[in-house]
Amino acid sequence: MALTLDADDKLGKILNIYFAKSETVSQTPNGDWGAGPATLTITPQSSASKFLVQSHGSGPANSNNEISFILRRGGSAITGSTSTHGTVAMNSIVTGSMGSANVYGWQGLNFSFSYLDSPATGSSITYDVIAKQNTGQFRWNRSTNTSGGDSWASLHTMTVFELGL
Repeated sequence: MALTLDADDKLGKILNIYFAKSETVSQTPNGDWGAGPATLTITPQSSASKFLVQSHGSGPANSNNEISFILRRGGSAITGSTSTHGTVAMNSIVTGSMGSANVYGWQGLNFSFSYLDSPATGSSITYDVIAKQNTGQFRWNRSTNTSGGDSWASLHTMTVFELGL
């Protein structure tokens, strides 16, 4: 039995729910983009399907500069999802910021976002998230500890809801 949304939502029924998680520890290159560990590859039921993509995770950063995240489809930023406001990479993501005060050592950051995508394809789709700290590094799934014994290491997750009329 399919779950139906309220009539006001006008998105139809949830056709499928896809989920990926990763505990893999990785880091972005210094001042450059680096991919997160959780990815999802989906074959849509219909080219008319829409996809509600959600991603959550955390990790530390070693500078007080803004950290930005971009949702990608097929290795490219999703058209219409980027913003022209400074270095904020995606307007539907709450972008982490280490603030304007000096940061000494590694500081933790949580991120969470949702984005409704309309790819208009029946071919397989791969979603992933990339992050960038303007200067310094962001470490996916790692606590501030630099070697073992991570006390608050996280789990990067991605959930995609396929929606149809």
